[in-house]
Amino acid sequence: MLRGLKISKDNVKLEQGIWLEKIYFNAFAPVLASYSPAEKGKAKPSPWVALDNGIEGTAHCQLVVDPATGAFEESVEEQIWLIACVIRLATAPAVDVPYVSSTSFHPPSLNLEQPIFKVRDGLRQRFQISDSVITIDGDILRHISEIIRLLQTFEDLVFLRECMTLFDESCVADNLRKSVTFSFMALERIFRSERRDTAKTISKCVAVLTSFRADERDRAFAKTLEVYDIRQNTLHRGQEPTAEQALTVVNVVRTALMYVLKSGHSPDVETLLLDWKMGFEKSQS
Repeated sequence: MLRGLKISKDNVKLEQGIWLEKIYFNAFAPVLASYSPAEKGKAKPSPWVALDNGIEGTAHCQLVVDPATGAFEESVEEQIWLIACVIRLATAPAVDVPYVSSTSFHPPSLNLEQPIFKVRDGLRQRFQISDSVITIDGDILRHISEIIRLLQTFEDLVFLRECMTLFDESCVADNLRKSVTFSFMALERIFRSERRDTAKTISKCVAVLTSFRADERDRAFAKTLEVYDIRQNTLHRGQEPTAEQALTVVNVVRTALMYVLKSGHSPDVETLLLDWKMGFEKSQS
């Protein structure tokens, strides 16, 4: 199931064998959940279901993967991780997967065994600056489907898997310091280089990759360079980052990773730096 996300329709197909369904699943204690909201002043309605000492909260959406027709060759649980990571890329890092199950998060029929729900993302610091839940429809759903198709045709899957794993770790880290650390690990994996001035190198690469006009590149370069102050304060000065700072860094990774996905291959850092130099010289002439 996906927490922090809603869909307006009862179900939405994302790709062959992968779809979203509307649900209501409320883990009102670490070991108990219900399938319907309680009326004011009344107890949670039955049926209740047992949980494995997990996470309290409410989910309104479940991700369903058909093992026979899913779009990827990985196991169902690996596909759930991959698609959840895609949804975070397309929407917000606050979306998480508290539980996975071999059965639906809809109420079980009386003749079925009780489902067993496994904790997925664990107890962690979430990137929830507010209590809002994202409702996705239309353009965002098409964007998610587009990213899934881009994953299937990407040139270097090992590279992409490493980058997405680090991005995912930055979203599900159990504290903000770890999140910032994983975010910069992701950036430095995306733009791997032997150059010493990592901050300026990556800032130039992000600017070239995500901007077209010279003024846009200048702003993107300055903004990414400022983000490296968060790294300096967190990793070298021992300051605890705020949730807003952690979210800012994660969103730089999201943007860079999306442009890399659309390109279809891992970025050539030296080519990006040459493009930066040529654009800079052109702006000075």
